[in-house]
Parts: sequence; C-alpha cells; structure tokens
Amino acid sequence: LPNNPVATLPNTETVVNEQDFNGVCPIAARVAIHDVTAVLANDVLPNRLGVSIPTNAPARGIQGPDSDGDGIGDNVGGQLNPAGGTLVMNRRGTVVPTVTINAGAEAGTFLGGAVPLNDPTAILYLRTADLVPNPRTQAQRNQCNAGGATNPACPVRLADNAPVEPVVLRANAGDCIQVTLRNRLPAVAPDLAGWQDLFWVVNRDLFAANRNPAQMRFFNNNLVRPSSYVGLHPQLVEHDITRHDGVLVGNNALENGQLAAPGGSLTYRWYAGDIAYERVGASQFRIVATPIEFGATNLLSADRVKQPQKGLFGALVIEPAGATYAETTLVADGQGTGQATRLTRAQATITAPAGDAGSGGTYREALTIGHKITNLRWKDGRAIANVNQNELGREGAEDSGHAGFNYGIEPPWFRFKLPPDVPFGNASTPNSYGSIPNAHAMYANALVAGELNSIPAIAGVSAAGDPQTPVFRATAGDPARMYLLNGASADRDGTFILHGHLWQKDPFVCTGTAQDDEVLLPGRCDPSTPVPSLALGLNPQGKYVGGQEGMGHVFGHWPILFTAGGTGSVPGDYLYRDYSPSGNDKGQFGLLRVQ
Repeated sequence: LPNNPVATLPNTETVVNEQDFNGVCPIAARVAIHDVTAVLANDVLPNRLGVSIPTNAPARGIQGPDSDGDGIGDNVGGQLNPAGGTLVMNRRGTVVPTVTINAGAEAGTFLGGAVPLNDPTAILYLRTADLVPNPRTQAQRNQCNAGGATNPACPVRLADNAPVEPVVLRANAGDCIQVTLRNRLPAVAPDLAGWQDLFWVVNRDLFAANRNPAQMRFFNNNLVRPSSYVGLHPQLVEHDITRHDGVLVGNNALENGQLAAPGGSLTYRWYAGDIAYERVGASQFRIVATPIEFGATNLLSADRVKQPQKGLFGALVIEPAGATYAETTLVADGQGTGQATRLTRAQATITAPAGDAGSGGTYREALTIGHKITNLRWKDGRAIANVNQNELGREGAEDSGHAGFNYGIEPPWFRFKLPPDVPFGNASTPNSYGSIPNAHAMYANALVAGELNSIPAIAGVSAAGDPQTPVFRATAGDPARMYLLNGASADRDGTFILHGHLWQKDPFVCTGTAQDDEVLLPGRCDPSTPVPSLALGLNPQGKYVGGQEGMGHVFGHWPILFTAGGTGSVPGDYLYRDYSPSGNDKGQFGLLRVQ
C-alpha cells in the first residue's frame, strides 16, 4: 500500500542463491503452463434454445428497451449481439405462469415467463485451447491464419464439446505456474438492467434532524457496468504482489502488468508452495522453497463488484507432487437439447504417488464452485425477479440474485412452476411457497423428468431428469475428494452438507521427515517444522464433521475427503446442497452419484 515502508536488505546483506530463482519460482521447478482467455458469452456460446437477446438503450432514462421493467430503460453499456449466444444455466423448457394473489398483505400479481434460465451478459474465463476460429469474412480468415484463437482480431467460438463451467486449472505441489491471460472483452462491456441489489451505505447524517424519515443510501447495481479490464487473482500460492497479483491495490499499477486491457494479454507467475528466507551467516540469507499441496483455491476477477455477477471466476487446484490427471468425464450439454454431451474438468481422476497418512494415491476429485449473485433472464430477455423481491432496497442485498454451482441452477420456484417473488405464505395461501403440495419431491428427478428438454438418460452420463447443477460420479468404496469453493456471493453465507458422508474438518498432514518423531502418529507434523503441513490426507488428530458453515464470498473449504458411498460403500445418489435457505431456495444443490 502507498504508506507501507519498503523493506530492503542493507548493502551488507546478500542472498546467496538468488540466481536459482526466477521471481518466486525455483528455476529447477517443473513449469505448469496455462493459457486463459476472458470472453463474452454473447460472442462465443451458441443460442440453440431460441433466447431473445435484448439490446441496450442508448442512455439510461430515455426511451428504449426496459428489460427489467422498472420504467426507466436499461443501464448504459456496450451493445449485445442479438444474433449471438447466451450462457444457459438451466435448459429445461418449463413455462412458469403469471399468478395473482388477491387477499392479504402479500396480494399482487407475480410475473412468470418461459425458460431457459440464462444470462446473455455473462463473462467467462475459458481455456484458450477450447476456442476455435470462427471467421465470417476473408479479412477475418486472414487474421485467423495469423495466430488463430490467440489473435484478438480472429473471431472465435467455444468448441462444441468444450466445458461450459468456471475455468479449472491444475498444477502440482512445487510447480511454477505460468498463466497467460488474454482479454477479448470490448472496450465498453455490455450489461442489462436487472433486480440485483448492492449493499447499502450508512450516511453520517442518517439520523440528522433534517432527514425525516431517516434514510439509508443504496448503490444502484444498474448504474455500474462491468470493467473491460481483466485480471486473475490466485489464493494461497506464492507470487509477487507488485506484478502478479491480478488486482489493482495501492500502488499496483496497470503498467506493472496486473491487468490485461481489451485486446491485450499478460503472463502471471505463481509458485505452488512456500517461500521463506533463512539466515545462513552473519550477513547472508538463503531462499527456501517448500512445495505444498494446497488443494483447490479460487481464481478471482479484478473487478470485485460486477464481474463476479457475470460468472468471471474459476478454480486453481494444487495436486500432490507427481500427480497426473484424467480430465475425461462427460456431462450432458446444458447449452443445447437432447443427448449431446460436453467435457467437464470439474470432475477428474487424480493419480499420485501414495504417501503417509492417506495422502496421494488415486482418487476421484470433484469441484463444487458456488455462485450466489447470478443475474437470470427469461427466454424473452426480461430480468427475473429475486426470491426476496420485496426486500429490494431495504435489506435484500444479502440475498439478492440467484444461486447455483458451476453455472448450473435448480431453484425450487422453477421446479414447482412458481414466479420467484411469490410470497412464502402458508398452506392456505394459493400460489405461495407454503402451498406447494409435494414439497417433499423437491430433489427428485421424477419431478422434472417429463418437462420439455429435461436432461435425458444417457448411458454413463446421466439419468432422466437429472438436475442441471453438477452430478458428480464416483465408484463405490473408492477414495474421493470434493472441494468447495465460492467465486461470487453477497454477504449471506451458506452451510454445505453432503448427505451420507462425514469428513475431516482439517485434513492436513506431514509426510516423510516432516512427521513428528516423538509422538508417533502417521501424518502428525513435527511442531518445529517451518512449514506445518505439506499435504492433504487423514489427520490423525482430525475432527470429523457433517457440514461446513461460512460458505460466503471467495470462500474455499479444504477437501472433503471421503470413501464414496460412506463407510458402507453404498451405491446410490447422495444429495449435496446449501443447507441454509439463502442458497437452497435459489438453486444450490446437486448429486453425488456413487456407482
């Protein structure tokens, strides 16, 4: 920060092995190379389900499109391509009817609509290798011949079988991670007005005599458009915060390579481990690099207000040293119809050398990446109201928007064909949440199996009626891990549960000589070890839990280590979800399918 003192070594102090490092990376370390591009969903995704893509009004408050129905037109932003694509978060063709409640304090008309649930303004991180040239003119073909998807002048689309999910990058403990980030966003990012609410600001004169009644000022989310500059901020790994942090904080300037401008690119370098300085003489230090298996961490955007709402987040997984990955799992294609499939990298089989205390080995890995401030639209382009719409402008900011996992959403209102903003009510209030006659069927595939364009039964991929949030697959009795991340959220934290399974709250272990040689428990760390834990495994002093609270913004939970199917290795579908209403009533649930 600007007023922090800058620590420098006196002239008499030297680092004896500085030549062995390139920044924070040991020169001898294996380099894990990744190439990522930030794109508009409108530019690279298909529109196979007939979604109407709205276009913006030329300025807020004048005549023009009014996609949220507030009577004052859409917010200022770049233009969407009406012939372009959209990010579909639930493809079912359900029609939610408009309903009216005639009596009581909650009386009113609540608007429904046709689906799929989608967001044409979504912004995504994608692996550049998943983008394929899509030229339409000879001039564009010439550009595509000069660099392909890495040339920002070459139009691209997402390959038909490539993942549509938050980007997942993997590396091993001790790796030097080199990530090239490319920016394909336009100079003015598009946006559409919606019902998302931002946090309030308390005025200093809130209770002043001239303010009657007392007022609290709110940010209007529709007056803020997403930044067109992009960064990639990692968690836990070592990096030089002045050049490779991916955000503008304090004196971290654009010219230091923190953010990529539209059409530009940059390269970050991170180390999967710990960097320390060890004194080796009266005036000498040695840099000590220690590999660490961190597990999964969030990859975060530089714009912390609007870009997360649009889906700009991902995951970085630091696997055990020497690990290999089989990223070959197929899932139903949520962007289209029928039995088409796509690859997912949120599920993988990891093979690593087996270590102490259950570390390493071969295990099934699943990444559950939550998002809680999602903007959703009906098929005709209208913004979808919040579940707690009556709280908008008061205390609704914590629960504003919609929620899911890995760009998939399965909200109860949608499954039961109710507009999201109907009152909670009770059994005697028709068309309210309280009057749903078969609420017990909320998570059952049979509830939606007959709906138009539901996920069909696909051998080895899905069962009829599968939710369009992640369905993770594992083999009964095999070791498995589920990482819980949260790339986008407001202030209302959730509580994650995985039915039928328990896991250790702190699965941190030491291996080899880092183990305690006095208290002889496999994996127990020597208290004098400079870096307490280097690996994930079965902590001999670990506490077992059946839920994890605090699932909020940029939250990351250490891996849920379990035997697939529980202690009895029982096959079947196991529900995972946000146990709290703030996530569950917006669509945060999925299945672990143990076969």
